[in-house]
Amino acid sequence: MKTALVLEGGALRGVYTAGVLDVLMEKNIQVDNVIGVSAGALNGMNYISHQIRKVS
Repeated sequence: MKTALVLEGGALRGVYTAGVLDVLMEKNIQVDNVIGVSAGALNGMNYISHQIRKVS
């Protein structure tokens, strides 16, 4: 089964999402596809490149 991660935009939501993605990266949880809009696209890029604790 394939998995996808959809990340929303928005400044405050982006900060919250960055924290959630940090936990996913620390637990080494990977997904097949990442889709993001605005701040979500930046957070998705950090998730794909495995940059923990980086808030865009």
